[in-house]
Order: sequence, then C-alpha cells, then structure tokens
Amino acid sequence: MSSLTINLLNELHGTLEDDDHDNPWAQPGVRQLDQSASAVADWYIEHQSERELIRKETRQWGSLWGLVLFVRRAGILVDADSRWVNRGLAIASIVDANCDYRDLIVSLVVLRSFAMDAGLETDAAFDVALCWSTEHMHSILLNARNHELSDIQSTVATFGPPTDAG
Repeated sequence: MSSLTINLLNELHGTLEDDDHDNPWAQPGVRQLDQSASAVADWYIEHQSERELIRKETRQWGSLWGLVLFVRRAGILVDADSRWVNRGLAIASIVDANCDYRDLIVSLVVLRSFAMDAGLETDAAFDVALCWSTEHMHSILLNARNHELSDIQSTVATFGPPTDAG
C-alpha cells in the first residue's frame, strides 16, 4: 500500500472517530469526515490496485457507522457536484458490507434518490460501482439500484434528512 494511501486512511480513521454521528445531516461536505472520506473515495476510484488493501484496512476499524452516514449525506451534495454520487458509492464499496446490510441499503437508496432528483442517471453509476466492489456487496448495490419508486420515497421520508437539511 502506498504511503499516500496510508496517510489518507489514517486521516479518515481519525475523523471517523471524532465525527458527530448524532447529527449526521449537519454541514454536508464541510465537516472534516466528509473531506477525508471524499479524498479516500476519489483515490479508491482512481487506483484499482489499492482497492482491496483499502477495504482490508477499514475492516479493522470497528464501527463504520460514520461512513454509512456519509453515503447518505453525500446525496445532499449531488446537486452541486455529481461526483458525490461516485464518492458515496465508493465509500459504500469500501464499507464492503461490514455493517448491517440494511443500513447500507438505506444509505444507498437515499443517495440514489438525491441523484435521481438532480436528474442523474443512476443505473450506470451503480453498474460501475459493481466493478469496484466485492461479490458480497453486489446484492446490496443491486437491491438499492432496483428499489421501486414508492419504496425510495418512503425510505427517504423515514431515513433521509429533515426537510430543512441541505
């Protein structure tokens, strides 16, 4: 693993532990965790040879709840920059089902909903994320990608941001 990858992961791990998970919708994109997760996500997308090592390293961290919440929060930022869809998908791939799979599906559905609201085609992005991901992540990604519109709306109403967030 390159020294840059190690530095990015160390920074992400530190911000993950320090993040306010009780207020996941506050300051999307500005909070330190979002900046660190974005840097790791961008690196993960661009460096195929590092992906397995990144997933292996994060498995050792214990709780990845803050990263699961990042996937949801990234959706708020999709309107400003479509790269947030890929960042959210990359972080989901890094989490690699090392959490309650239902929480990860919910986060991906929330991300997808925001992307669809921004007029983005989400199937192609999810298909690319399948290439970044392990086999056991495939069913999670496909579940989120194939959710019915009515299910998406109820999921976002229950688990998405308050109506005044973003």
